[in-house]
Amino acid sequence: MLKQEIFNFFQTEQRLTMFMTSRRGGVSQGAYDSLNLGYFSGDDPENVRRNRSILCEALGVDETSLVVPKEVHGNDVRWVCKRELPLADVALECDALVTTDEEVVLGVTTADCVPILLCDANGHRVAAAIHAGWKGVVKEILPCVISEIHHRLKISPNELKVKIFPSISVDDFDVGEEVAQQFQKYGEQVVLRTGFEKPHVDLHQTLLVQALQVGVLSENIEIIRSDQPKELFFSARRDGFHSGRMLTGIYIHKY
Repeated sequence: MLKQEIFNFFQTEQRLTMFMTSRRGGVSQGAYDSLNLGYFSGDDPENVRRNRSILCEALGVDETSLVVPKEVHGNDVRWVCKRELPLADVALECDALVTTDEEVVLGVTTADCVPILLCDANGHRVAAAIHAGWKGVVKEILPCVISEIHHRLKISPNELKVKIFPSISVDDFDVGEEVAQQFQKYGEQVVLRTGFEKPHVDLHQTLLVQALQVGVLSENIEIIRSDQPKELFFSARRDGFHSGRMLTGIYIHKY
């Protein structure tokens, strides 16, 4: 399978690889067609296992090195060590994974929520994968991860790089007033009302504001844009909960 079919984004820099899958190149069918990488939305588990095998083969990594949590829309952070592998998804109920170990592939699954990847500026001391739905954004999961890394590793926020990946767009993300109010503190540019019947929230802009507030340098924050058609991305809001999930991941190469 060609990498350009499996991935919406793929980048290797120095000793670090980052990627985001598309929905192409797998074996799942129907609303999960075809590279569904999530176990918890109703797809045949064997198809998900086969899809993850396809992914790992494309990455050139062992299947046991892939670590994916069961996401719960919170702000809990889980540190992962290579000696713990393999780890089943059900063993990790959280929304952020962090490692300092080589050859540990951290991933989060999404279908509207925002995937975020984080590393140190040199790309070999720490790697993190974050799942940020609107609840996780309000609970400030990104600042929580940055704080944990600073506390444990003494790596300052200004030494970190943050990549914010494609998710539901602000045009498609209408919310109730009770949700919109929880985002107001991040600035007028985060909640859009003009031209819409209901408030719309810009999750990417909110995460950018949060990262800047805790000390990440603006030049170290990148919002990944995609020119791919929306149909190449899974969307639970569009297709319903029983649909596929993409996987966004990061790993440090062996020195």
